Amino acid sequence: MRKLILMISLMAVLWPGRALGQEQVSLSHLQIDLWPEFDDPGMLVIYRMQLSAETVLPVRLTFRIPAAAGRPNAVAVGENAASVADTPYDYRINGSWGEVSFTALSPVIQLEYYDPALQKQGKARRFVYGWPGDYSVSEITISIQQPFGANGMRISPAFSESAVASDGLTYYTINAGEVRQGRAFTVSLDYEKDSDALTAEFLQVQPVTPLPATENRLDLWRILPWVLGGAGAVLLFGGVGWYFLSARGGRLLGTAALRRKRLSRPAAKPAASLYCQQCGTRAEAGDRFCRACGAALRVE
Repeated sequence: MRKLILMISLMAVLWPGRALGQEQVSLSHLQIDLWPEFDDPGMLVIYRMQLSAETVLPVRLTFRIPAAAGRPNAVAVGENAASVADTPYDYRINGSWGEVSFTALSPVIQLEYYDPALQKQGKARRFVYGWPGDYSVSEITISIQQPFGANGMRISPAFSESAVASDGLTYYTINAGEVRQGRAFTVSLDYEKDSDALTAEFLQVQPVTPLPATENRLDLWRILPWVLGGAGAVLLFGGVGWYFLSARGGRLLGTAALRRKRLSRPAAKPAASLYCQQCGTRAEAGDRFCRACGAALRVE
């Protein structure tokens, strides 16, 4: 009995503390990006979140997304927006919602999913987004991308500003301010579009951040052996060709020189008084035997 009373007392002490810890989980900022018909016929929804400084890490978080969206496209955590990386998560269906649960070891979170609830009727398009109020947020900003080829954008609540970004697309911004936990709000948008072509088909995709200089150096080191090998082959074949051409040229020059030497040598005068003693045939200069009968000549 004493053990049972002790366990009940401990649970009574620890449970309020645990509930209090959960209440301390909040977001200092939440940006919701709505990109209709971007690279999917539905709506790409992107959450870019920053946990509040009061949130103790690591912390277990659960966000609800429409069950029709299925599993999220990405769940990433990092120290900042540029360093977020995929993190393991659990997913389960709870009524009309899909619950995405994961442990955040760092304060910056990015979650993406595709919502197929974008309605199409001829040229008309309509979509209603709902934030379920999972956590308190000090500041919420909604950014809506106008699809390529769309016109007549109508957004509610009214956007505070619009601007054309470097990708050539127009973005509309809604500043929702602070939203407490458990308070839901909705954003609706309507527009017209002549075709079902996706925006990504008309954009030249660029990296989010410039590639580090080290990667460029690595690429150079990868191709350097091929460059040196090619240059060596050119020099080798060039040297061999030069050698053979030089050798052939030398032989040709030597032959021409010998030919010129032979042509420039004066011809020997025939010995007018040298005749064969046997047949009387006149002999040429330098002959030792008669060209007619073969008799040995008597040379004076």
